[in-house]
Formats: sequence, C-alpha cells, structure tokens
Amino acid sequence: MGNELSITFKGKKFQYAVKQLLERLYNKEFIIECPIGIGNPLKLHKFDIASKDKSIIVECKCYSWTSGGNNPSAKLSTANEALFYMSFLPSDCEKVLFISHTDKAHRNGETLAQYYVRIYGSFLRDVKVMEYDMESGDLEPVCGELNCN
Repeated sequence: MGNELSITFKGKKFQYAVKQLLERLYNKEFIIECPIGIGNPLKLHKFDIASKDKSIIVECKCYSWTSGGNNPSAKLSTANEALFYMSFLPSDCEKVLFISHTDKAHRNGETLAQYYVRIYGSFLRDVKVMEYDMESGDLEPVCGELNCN
C-alpha cells in the first residue's frame, strides 16, 4: 500500500507541475480535475487539467519504464483510455497528453513518450503529446506544438 501512495503522490506532483507550466505558457488560469460533459447523453468526466474557459484540455501520465526496461503496457492502456475520452471533446479545443520525461530506454534510445507516439500514434487524431521533465523544466514536443503564442 505504501508504494501505491507514492505512485499517486508522484502523479499528483506531476499534474500540479504541468498546471503551473501551462499557466505560465498560456497566461491563463487552469483547473485541476475539471469535470466536462462528454458523449450523448452527456456524462461528466474529470479531465486532469483544463483551462478555465475549457478551450485547452490536458491529461497527464507520469509513467516510467519497468525495472527490466520494458514498457509499462498496463499503464499505457490508461493513456489510450484518456485519448478515447478526449475524442468526445469539441474539435475546436486544444487537446494535450503530457507524459513525464523518462531516461532513454536501453533497447532503442527512445523515451517513453516517443515510444508511445510510435506505437499508438494512430490513436492520437488531434491530440498533441508533450514530454515534460518537471525536475529540469524541459518541455519537449513529441507530436504537435502547443498553441500558446
């Protein structure tokens, strides 16, 4: 149970770091765990982060390679689930999947975000993928660019 709490804490820490980054980049307020109606009939779904005007919707995934250097396939399926929920959002809102920066994989030199886009890129549609290192503050676009200018 202690490990589960540390994983949850790590994910929340990443979520808040992304929120702060977005507020600096876009110069607007963002909300954590923002409920937005999706589907027909509408059902509320809490997205990790959304701008107050709901023009920017973000999901955050704080994953790492397994101790053996393999991909965390069960966790990556939750990223696919996030893409599914984002597919119900209006086409005019900016949709972004933030994945935490990981060290390069031992096998092919890819980060987890790069691996995700290579394997699941056909699911992305209009969702952008950003890799964020909350320790260094480095933001690397993996698929698409943010519209914060």
